[in-house]
Amino acid sequence: MNEERQYFPSMTELVDRMSIDSIKMVLQQNQETTRLEIHKLLHDFDLLSKEKNLILSSRLICAVIIISQINLHIWKAKDQLKGAIGEHYDISLKYAHQLNGLRNRIKNFLLISLQDTEKNTQWTNDSIDGLDDWIGDLLGYETDNTR
Repeated sequence: MNEERQYFPSMTELVDRMSIDSIKMVLQQNQETTRLEIHKLLHDFDLLSKEKNLILSSRLICAVIIISQINLHIWKAKDQLKGAIGEHYDISLKYAHQLNGLRNRIKNFLLISLQDTEKNTQWTNDSIDGLDDWIGDLLGYETDNTR
């Protein structure tokens, strides 16, 4: 591949997209298309990492793992919404929103860790009512202080 980017979102969005594409690969959805997209995303991430002299840290690895896990939980929560009715639908919908808020908190952490702050504003939809203990201080910061 050449030295030009294939996609133009931030590194944080590249990580998030790679995570979602990895879920698709595991679940065997659009494998060839997804495989090609992953290669392009990896290419762009490598270019940006080199450009920014990104240093890999344990917290960065942890954040990538967490966002991958959260994306899988969101995927499963959305699957549960299909066909759900009444109270079960409301509970599943609330859970999906809580997970998305947690995902946004991790993305805010990644914005800073990946030096993406010049391109993006932080995600403000980060309400995780009831999921406060999910990540705690794993990343070495209080998740409430990402704004």
